[in-house]
Amino acid sequence: MNDLVKFFFELGQLKRVKRSGWWLAGIKDPESVAEHSFRAAIIARILAEMENADADKVTAMVLFHDIPEARINDLHKVGARYINFKKAEETALKEQAERLPKKIADEMLGLYYEMEQQKTKEAVIAKDADLLECAIQAKEYLEQNYKDCENWIH
Repeated sequence: MNDLVKFFFELGQLKRVKRSGWWLAGIKDPESVAEHSFRAAIIARILAEMENADADKVTAMVLFHDIPEARINDLHKVGARYINFKKAEETALKEQAERLPKKIADEMLGLYYEMEQQKTKEAVIAKDADLLECAIQAKEYLEQNYKDCENWIH
């Protein structure tokens, strides 16, 4: 039970980890990873229902996907050109999963890999939801006069 509580507390870090790509657009206090994940999960659920896909799976996929950022932060695309972020994400998630009951850990890791591989309908929808949420956030920032956010919309 102690490990599970530690995992739950670690998830709270996602409320403080900022989405770093927005700093490149001049946004001083961008959304957190948790804020992004929340809306992306709702978008994912709705898209999955519209596409007659497994909505529970797609929603879980989106929710589990950014958990490693509690340990390694959010890295924008420019930084990802120089750092193997995917490897670091995978390492962090595997270590985080060690705190969970085996069945849940296996599910979390399996959904993470499925989304990364983009070979199933559910994985594609999850990725689309993640990107759509980013585009919507960019539109909100654009409406607040952050002109450099337009690229994120397209």
